[in-house]
This record gives sequence, structure tokens and C-alpha cells, in this order.
Amino acid sequence: MIDIREFESWILDYYEPAMRINGVKGDYLRDWGEEKGELYGLADMACTLYTLNVLNPDEAELNVWKEGFKQYEKEDGQILEHVMVHGPPHNCAMALGAMNLLGIKPTYPLTFMDHMISKEGLLEWLKSLDWVDNTYSASHDGSGLACCMALVPETVPKEWFDWYFDFCDSMFDPKNGMMGTNKPPEGDKDGIGGTFHYQFIYEHFNRPVPYPEARIDSVLGLQMPEGDWSGGRSWWMTLDALYMLTRSVWRCHHRADDVAEAVRRAARYYTDNVLNPDYRAEHFEGFYGVHNVNACISLLAECQIYLGNHEIITERPLKSVLDKRPFI
Repeated sequence: MIDIREFESWILDYYEPAMRINGVKGDYLRDWGEEKGELYGLADMACTLYTLNVLNPDEAELNVWKEGFKQYEKEDGQILEHVMVHGPPHNCAMALGAMNLLGIKPTYPLTFMDHMISKEGLLEWLKSLDWVDNTYSASHDGSGLACCMALVPETVPKEWFDWYFDFCDSMFDPKNGMMGTNKPPEGDKDGIGGTFHYQFIYEHFNRPVPYPEARIDSVLGLQMPEGDWSGGRSWWMTLDALYMLTRSVWRCHHRADDVAEAVRRAARYYTDNVLNPDYRAEHFEGFYGVHNVNACISLLAECQIYLGNHEIITERPLKSVLDKRPFI
């Protein structure tokens, strides 16, 4: 049994109130100690509260959320940070995904994507991404684009996702079950991060992801002895790996016992960390703090969804934002 209720309480009773701008619920800082809000503070807090099963704003609070997102919207449909850290497709997908959790529609049509609406434009753009050395970072754009189209479907013709998935299918390596070009037969962490961002698009459309058995073998083989996939520094990489393992095994039931044990190891490792006040102060009370909290509670949600709430104990059942919309 792994009990994370103290981490839940810390987020809701201490962290979320501390990240409010002027004490107002629904308007958030991104970085601890800053005075001005940022898009990822707003979007990541929406994800965190949804995952904790407490995102239920009344009308007044919802209006605060709406006004918060409006300040980042551009007339061409882009929704961008004041100071850019991620690229525009990641910004837009993260924002639209958070707005989706709240039932908020974008103000403007997504005209900034007009050059990628045709088959030729889409394929030219996808081929231009780095599939060799930076599958992970490039996937922020490749999946971000698809998320935007999924959440604002009137932007593209109905055939658009057929073109998209046909291309993505061609990028899978049967040896390791992951996406990329000239990758090791056993896969690598760049492939984990990259493939994850496309897998949740596949899952959103209930579309089988190629080579699940090989993918499970590869991801299990890349888990570190402590239980994570990144030496403890990247919660996102572990979330990526857990999602790929659990969603793949649901499709093919390959090595289910090994997957369950891998999930338990990750859950124990991260629970030990997030229950440590010094760890929280170092990683959550600083740059991109809300983004990091979102990653941690999201990966623990994936553990609970797979293992059950009799193994991962919380006050309320955790939810995955990826079961609601295709981006994180």
C-alpha cells in the first residue's frame, strides 16, 4: 500500500493557495516567488486540480480562469506565454487542453495553422521534424499540432487525421516499438519521450499503436534500478514511460506482471520523494514549479489507475487528464 494523501493535502492546503495571484483562485503564478502570472502556471494548475478531482469552479471562479487564458490569446489563434520557454504548438496545446478541462472555448479560430491543413503542408511539416536526435523535443510540436486540431476539429478536413496517422505509423521501429529514425534496437529515452507524445493522440482516437509488445520490452528495459527512467530529475520522462507501459499492456497483455511491478517501483520511488519536505522545496518552490507538481501528481495518477486505489491511497480517486483530452 502506498499512501499519498499527505502530498494531496500539501498541494491543496499549501501549494495551490501560495501560487495564486493576489490570493485569487483561478489565476496562478508559474514560478515560486514571482509576481506576474504565466500561461503554464494557469494551465498546469488546471491539470493538477483536475487530476486531484477537485476542479469544480463556480461561476465567479470560472470567469477568473476565462480572463486568465484570454490574456495569452492572439488573433491568429495562438495562445502563447509572455516569455517563451516551450514552442508555439506546445503552448497552444497546453492551453487548449487546460481550457477543455474547464469547458472554455478559444476566442479565435486557429488560422496560424492554415499552412498545415492540406495533406502536402502537413506531411512537409512532419518530415521537417528531427526524428533522429531530438524525437522527444520535436514531439512537443508534432503532437501539439494534433492536439489543437483534435480540440478545435473544425480547423481541418475530416481526412486530416488519416494523413497524420499514416505518417506516424511509418515512423515506428518494429524492433523497439517506438518512433524515431536510426535508433538503437533496444530503444532509448529520446524514443520514450517522443513516442509518448504521439501515443496519447492515438489513444484519444482509440487507434492501435504499432508494435506494443516491443514497446513494452524496450520501456521495461530502460527503467533504472531506483524505479524511475531519468535519474530522478525528470518526472515527465517517468510519466511518459508509465503511460506507454500501462496503455500498451491494456492492448496486448504482454508481460503484465512485469509492468505492474515496474509501476509499483516507480510509485514507491516518487512517493518517497514527494513526501519529503526538502525535496518539495527544492523542486516545486522554484522555476516551473507548477509544471513539476503537475508531472508528479500525473504520474502517480497513472500508477493508481493501473494498480487500483487499494494500492495507491488517496482522498479522492485521481484522474488522468489524458483520458479527457490529448495533451500534457
